[in-house]
This record gives sequence, C-alpha cells and structure tokens, in this order.
Amino acid sequence: NTLFSNDCTHPLLVQAVTDSLQKAGIPAEHIIIYDRKTDEMERARYPVNSDKTGVQCYGTTFSQVYNIGGKDILLSDILHECDALINIPILTGITFFGAGISFALKNHFGTFNKPREFHGEKFLQGVTELNALPPIKNKTRLIIGDILKNKSYRSRHGRFVIGGKHILMSYDPVAIDTIGAHIAEEAYSIEGKETPVVIVQSNPWLIRATELGLGCSNLKEIDLIEKNKV
Repeated sequence: NTLFSNDCTHPLLVQAVTDSLQKAGIPAEHIIIYDRKTDEMERARYPVNSDKTGVQCYGTTFSQVYNIGGKDILLSDILHECDALINIPILTGITFFGAGISFALKNHFGTFNKPREFHGEKFLQGVTELNALPPIKNKTRLIIGDILKNKSYRSRHGRFVIGGKHILMSYDPVAIDTIGAHIAEEAYSIEGKETPVVIVQSNPWLIRATELGLGCSNLKEIDLIEKNKV
C-alpha cells in the first residue's frame, strides 16, 4: 500500500520478503512488487524497476474485466498473470469512512480500477466481492500485516495509523482483518481518541467475507500465536 507516502507499507519489510523469496530459490526477475501507480510507489521510496533484471517494482495496468456489485471493473494485469500473491498491507483505522479499518481485504482497492465507486454504502459489497474474485482468492498465499510504526498517530489524510512494533501474519485474510480490527480498537482507546466504532463498522463486511468462504471472522475459532524476538 503506497497510496500515501508517509503512511505506506514499509519498503524495508517488503525488501525482507523479496530477499527471503530469493533465498528460497525464486529468481529475482520473477518477483514483482506492485501497487496502483508507479509515481505513488516512487513517492513512498520504493525502488521502481522495470528493466527485466532484478526484482521488478512498478504500478500495474488494468485490462481484465470482472463484475462486482453489479459494476464492471478492471483487475490488475500483474495479479491476473502471476502464479501467487503475498499481500502486505499496513493497518490503519478509517472510522470516518465507515469501514472501521483498512488492512488485508481493503488493500486490494489498489488492485482494481474503480476503488472510489465502492466507498460508503457500496463498501461492504465491493470489498467482499472483490476479494472473492478467483485471481485474488485463489492466488493469495500469505498476508504479512505491517504494524511497525513506533506509535499510533492521526495522519494528515484523516486516517489513524496503528502503531505496535509487530508484524501480523496469516494465510487467512479475514482472520488477520478480524485481529487487526481489535488491535485498532485498542489503539484508539489507548490514545484517548473518540469512542471507538471500529468493531461495529468492521463486523458487517468481515461476517459477509466469512459467508463468501474467504476466511474466518469468529475470534473463538482463530488461533493467535505470539512470538517475541529475543
């Protein structure tokens, strides 16, 4: 997520992931770091590269037609053509927007061409049906949630960036968003912000995502394993 240069997924975290992939035997040229626009990635200090050597890094194009919420949309060509996806979102609270949080599922608003048309009342249907599309649902292998800011803060774009100095990882995008929503609500409370509505706003689309078979939103069925680096 490089939409806002100061509130983006940390480039060093993404580099650590691409380094690990290469150590596992994947050629650098087969790894693509992408988001919606190249210039946004440049402003977020990502090493833009489309030279066909080394790790690729650039904004996507859109041409693959799908339908969500009764509207035709174009999906990322990079995502459509790749074999596997690692989703690396940053956790933010967006209670003013009515969604509660932005994390794994909403991160794909950078993967299609009409994100503005699925805000407000259309968000629930848009974010869930988008993530149910085969190129997203079937290709997602891992979600690595960036919660590495030293502390939580209100960004100039109105979002509440969640601090915590930790990484949240899962194979399940709904489970990671469910845990993320509770982390965000706690962060709002600690910072003395307005009465949190994070869970209230997040629950409807998390439950709908579960109904669509995208993952689990029931806290009682999610195993949260904490590992502390010594």
